[in-house]
Amino acid sequence: MKFTIDGEGVVNKVVHFEIPDDEVEQELSKAYDNIKKTTKVKGFRPGKIPRSVLERMFKKQVYADVFSKLIQDSFEKVVTENKWVVIGNSKVDPSIVESYKLKEPFKFDLAVELKPEIDQIKWDDITLNKNSYKVADEEIDNQLKKLQYKLGKLEPISEDRAVEEGDVVSIKCQTSQEGQPFEMFENMDSFLVKIGEAELIKDFDESLIGMKKGELKDISINFPEDYSNKDIAGKKIDFRVELIANNKHSLPIIDDEFAKKFGDYNTLDELKAVIRSSTQQGYDNRAEQELLEQFYDAVLKDNEFDAPLSFVDSELENITNEVERLMPQQDIDPEKKVEIRGAIKERYRFLGEKQVKRQFILNKVVEQEGIMLSGEETEAGINDLANNLNISVDVAKKYYEADPNKLLYLQKGLLERKAAKLVLEKCKIIDAKEKE
Repeated sequence: MKFTIDGEGVVNKVVHFEIPDDEVEQELSKAYDNIKKTTKVKGFRPGKIPRSVLERMFKKQVYADVFSKLIQDSFEKVVTENKWVVIGNSKVDPSIVESYKLKEPFKFDLAVELKPEIDQIKWDDITLNKNSYKVADEEIDNQLKKLQYKLGKLEPISEDRAVEEGDVVSIKCQTSQEGQPFEMFENMDSFLVKIGEAELIKDFDESLIGMKKGELKDISINFPEDYSNKDIAGKKIDFRVELIANNKHSLPIIDDEFAKKFGDYNTLDELKAVIRSSTQQGYDNRAEQELLEQFYDAVLKDNEFDAPLSFVDSELENITNEVERLMPQQDIDPEKKVEIRGAIKERYRFLGEKQVKRQFILNKVVEQEGIMLSGEETEAGINDLANNLNISVDVAKKYYEADPNKLLYLQKGLLERKAAKLVLEKCKIIDAKEKE
C-alpha cells in the first residue's frame, strides 16, 4: 500500500491511497474461499463452487466487506505511522468501490481531521486588560422611551393638514423598475411609515412630507450601491404612492403609573434601577468576553491552527439556523432558500472558524487543569435551561434522557463555561479606564 499526504496545515489533511491489485485480489480470494466453505449451490459439491458463480451471487456483499477492510486497515496504518490523533469521521464515496475493476490498483482519498496541538498554557505569561463599562443616564432614558413607544397608540390626525416629521402615515404603493412591476414591493396596499425613521430610506420619508390624505404622488428613489438590501442596491425604483391616512403616535407620560404597567414596581425609580442593573450586567458580560478574546488571541499567537472543517460546517449550520429564525417568515422558493443558506454560511464562515478555535482552546484548559463536571452541576444546567425556555424541569430531563448525545452536548457547554471562568481566575488582569 502506498500513500501521499496533502495539506500543509496541522489539522486538515487529505491522504491519497493506492493499494496494488495483487493485494486486492488476495483479499477478494480469501473472502470467496470463506463463502465457498459454507455455501450450498445446487449442482455443485460443497467447497467446489466456481468463483464465477459465487461472484454472481455474492459480489456486492464481498466488495462491501473487503474494500471496507482495506480502507480501514490502510487508514489505521497511516494514523499509526504518523502518530495522529484523529477527530471526526472520514468516508469514501461508495461509487469508487462499485466501479473498481479487477487487475487495477484500488485508489481512494480520505479527508482526515486531526486534533489541534496546543502547548501547555502558562498562566503567568498572559496579561489581560479589562475595560470597565458604566451605564450612562442617557441609556436609561432611551430604554424608557422604548417602553413608552410600546404603550403608545396610533390616533388619526383630525385636522386637514399635510404630513409632518414624526407622523405615522398609512400608504398604498405600486412599485416598478424601468416600467416593469417590481416584485420586492408587491404587498404594499396598507403600509405604515413613521416619518423620520427612514425604515426604507431617508429620501422616501422626505418625499412623503407635505402630502395630504387621498393625494397621489410619483416618487423615484435611487438606492445607493452600498444599500443593506443587495436586491435593490444600486437600482432606481419608482413608487406611485397614495396617502390613505395620517396618524400621530400618542405616548403615555413616563411616571410612577407608567412603571406599574411593566411589573411589580411601585415607582419609576424602581423600574429605572432594574433597567440599570440589567444593562450593567450586559456590560459586565461584555467586559468578560473581551478578556476571553484577549486570552484566545494570546494562545493562538503561539499555537496557530486551522479549524477542522467538519466542526466549522457544524457550527455554520447552527449559525445559519439562528439567522433564519430571526429573518422575517415568508414563503420562499426552495431553490432560493438553498441559495440564501449558502450565502449566510459564506458570510459567517469567519465566525464559525473563530468559534471552533475557541472551543478547542477551552477544551485544552479543561484537559490541562483537570476540570470535571459533577452531577449536581449537570442538574443545575438542566434547571437553568428549563427556566430560560419556560418549561418544566421534568420535561427538560426527559428530553436529555431520551438522547444521550444531546446531554453530552449540554455537558460540553457547561465544561466550557467552567473553563472560561477559570481563565479569568488564572490570568493576570489589569483594570483599564472606566468607560461609559
